[in-house]
Amino acid sequence: MDPRETQPVTPQEGVVNVALGGEGSSKTVNVSSFLNEKQQAEVTALLSDYINVFAWSPEDVTGIDRAICEHHLNVSQVVTPVAQKKRVMAGERQDAIKEEITKLLGAGYISEVQYPRWLTNIVMVRKANGKWRICVDFRSLNQACPKDTYPLPRIDVMVDRTVGYEVMSFLDAFSGYHQIWMAEGDEEKTAFITDYGTYCYRVMPFGLKNAGAMYQRMIDTVFKNQRGKNLEAYVDDILVKSRTFTEHLDDLRETLDTLRRYNLKLNPAKCTFGAASGKFLGYLVSVRGIEVNPDKIAAILAINLRRTQVFERPSFECAETSSEEQPPCWMDRILDYLKSGDAARQQTGGAEIEACLCQIHPH
Repeated sequence: MDPRETQPVTPQEGVVNVALGGEGSSKTVNVSSFLNEKQQAEVTALLSDYINVFAWSPEDVTGIDRAICEHHLNVSQVVTPVAQKKRVMAGERQDAIKEEITKLLGAGYISEVQYPRWLTNIVMVRKANGKWRICVDFRSLNQACPKDTYPLPRIDVMVDRTVGYEVMSFLDAFSGYHQIWMAEGDEEKTAFITDYGTYCYRVMPFGLKNAGAMYQRMIDTVFKNQRGKNLEAYVDDILVKSRTFTEHLDDLRETLDTLRRYNLKLNPAKCTFGAASGKFLGYLVSVRGIEVNPDKIAAILAINLRRTQVFERPSFECAETSSEEQPPCWMDRILDYLKSGDAARQQTGGAEIEACLCQIHPH
């Protein structure tokens, strides 16, 4: 799960965009329409008191105190440093690199470096919106580092612990990884080369082998008094949960106090406050429990099964046939076909899969 790909949580009941710090302010957050006007005003007033907990731009992120945590690279002493030659980039890729370098320098996330022993290249990845994502190829460096075995929380356990809570707020850290400083002695090991110079990261970048474990360790330290009680946190996805609205104000205040104490900043564009339901770690959670995520089944429900003679049989005949072969058998046939690779290679198989789906598609 790449934290950069997370989308803002939009509860089923919808959201309203409210300004913090008074009308006309450009600093806004999302509050759920589940709350009435009085409750929305109370949440807005609370959040306005903690306006400095949010980062409205990369420059607002000043990083967690190094005394709390910083990222060290435990590079093997027997491994020879790898310095790659610069790869050729041109056209719009070059423009995207220049723009990203300017942004990272302005935020203080990177700095120029000379004579690095470790040196790698940039990798360009096309995003769904057509723009370029700039990644750094840390494969050689990662191979020289042992794996950090710090455990990530079990998603199923965390999701189960959200059942029975009336009010929830979904929080997301602003460029979470970049809020952890690199150990000063390890900064130059993250060096990468471009046409505009050679740079290294001052903050923990995406792509490092143990970045996820480091971030989860930090989150567990920061929220050690709340995890499993009124808060669940998986990497930079944070859920505050409460039985009542009054309790939720207290739980939010405790969470915001903790964030302020540790200087951990939230991304206001990806936070939603006071919701009755929402997507958390791929599941739709609410007071009723875990529900089917509509996004996960939309493709199947949208299938327009062709109405052939076979599918137009009387209902009693369909029922008789279905009773002879259990649904799991039909799913096994689909899975076997997909695993064979024929569908992907030949772009065929629609008829076979459709015939199986006919047995499980809702009527």
